[in-house]
This record gives sequence, C-alpha cells and structure tokens, in this order.
Amino acid sequence: MRRLQPVDIETHAASFIQRQHGKHSTYLSHEEQVAEYWCVYLEAVRSYSKVAGCCEFDEYLDFCAQERFGELKMQRNAQFALESKLSLDKNTPNGERIGWLVGSIGDCSKSVMLWDYINSFGEEERYVAERLFYKNSPSEIVAEGKISMDKYKEIVLRLRERFCDWAVA
Repeated sequence: MRRLQPVDIETHAASFIQRQHGKHSTYLSHEEQVAEYWCVYLEAVRSYSKVAGCCEFDEYLDFCAQERFGELKMQRNAQFALESKLSLDKNTPNGERIGWLVGSIGDCSKSVMLWDYINSFGEEERYVAERLFYKNSPSEIVAEGKISMDKYKEIVLRLRERFCDWAVA
C-alpha cells in the first residue's frame, strides 16, 4: 500500500465509513459507530503492513470492522442481564452460562422440540416465551400483553424452572 497523505486518509476513511454504514447492527448511536469506524480504520492503517499482500487494504478494512463489531456485540451480550430478575439465562453449578432462548440458529431438531415444548405451555407463558425469543424487551412484553410487571416476573420465573426441567429431561 502506498503511503497515504493526511488528506487521502481523511477521504478514504470517510468513504470506508459510508460503505460500512448500516452493515453492522448495533446498539451504538450514529456518533459512537462513526468513532468506532475511525478506530478500526486507524488500527487497520497501523497493522496492515503485517499482513500486506494477503488481501487488498479495503478487504482488510472490512474484515477489521467485522471483527470489531463482533467483539462489541459479544461484550454487550456478555453484560446482558444475567443478574436481571427478568433474564431466562442462568449459571450451572460448574459456572457455565446457559441461555435458554437463543436465536433460531443451530440444530433444527432441537428447535422443533423447543417450540413443541413451548406450545405445551399456558397462553400467558407461551406468549412471554415467544416474545423473549423475538428479543422483545420486558416493557414491550408487559405493554403488548396487557400484564403487570409482577405477573411478568412470575411468568419468567416459571419459565426458567420449566426450561431447567426440560434441559434435564
């Protein structure tokens, strides 16, 4: 890669940021995303010499951005509500974290069994489980389902126990 002048870096970075805009779903505000893209860009400029020749610089930039936003997503998910009373996640006795309602990726047969099990629940439990699966927030579930927050917490606790029983069976 030829040595870029400061003006070239600014225009190239702006082009990169515009290309990336909307590629990575994130909870960050627009300004925070732009700042992260700048960090990715500057880090890629600094580290590209180590991998020069493996790919074009723009491809390397895209890879770096994908890696960074993947890390941000993992950090956010790791901080997500294990401690929350509304979370269905829990720790096993040996310290592993178990997420009961993970997205629809993975083994199809287990997904079918999960939904069959969820369909055997009562109407309120099934509604809350489905909304949690589709990543609705507790406030959205309470508002749309016309249930109180206390009732919601009670349902989540019942769901947690039912899923624990299901996982053991």
